[in-house]
Amino acid sequence: MGYRHVLPVALGTALRRCRRGVGSLRDGISSLLPSDRGITMVETALVLPIVLFTICALVEFSILLVNDMALANGVRSAAHFAATSPRAWSNADPVTDTATIEGWIQPATTGIPNNDARIGISYLDGNTGATCGQYSQASNAFVGVGGATVDTCVVKHNLIQVQANYTYTFLLFPSPTLLNIPYSVVITKTAVIVEEN
Repeated sequence: MGYRHVLPVALGTALRRCRRGVGSLRDGISSLLPSDRGITMVETALVLPIVLFTICALVEFSILLVNDMALANGVRSAAHFAATSPRAWSNADPVTDTATIEGWIQPATTGIPNNDARIGISYLDGNTGATCGQYSQASNAFVGVGGATVDTCVVKHNLIQVQANYTYTFLLFPSPTLLNIPYSVVITKTAVIVEEN
């Protein structure tokens, strides 16, 4: 065998030994460094609560916004109905008949009781804007202000004001002490329209 055949074989053997040495050196250095798996777990533990809280807050706010819009639409629909049927009152609870003013509000959001504290129907003088009377669910009758009667107050061109208060209770944040978030929020919507009949 000449040098031609021995040199490539010896060089190949030396290169293989070198590669093994570099590989073992790389393995030795990487064993001294911290693993990526532990870093990833720590990062996840730090970021995950913030991400989950943000997602829960977005879901909660979306549900609150849907209830807010539903109540606004219900009050607006009740006011439009009251413009043509200003004396269509009901003291039933729950009101299932949409032939009443309250019947247009209650289906909008669940949980609005038909009482004077939650649903208010007031009648305003068309010229001055002063309240001349209101419907009382407790007495199931019109209650006049300043001597006004149902025949002098509930007349054409006067204003009808329909107001509803809905208490939204948080679903995902039920604890009132958690980050000082209140347990519930009261949503109030009002619609005023001119009486047509």
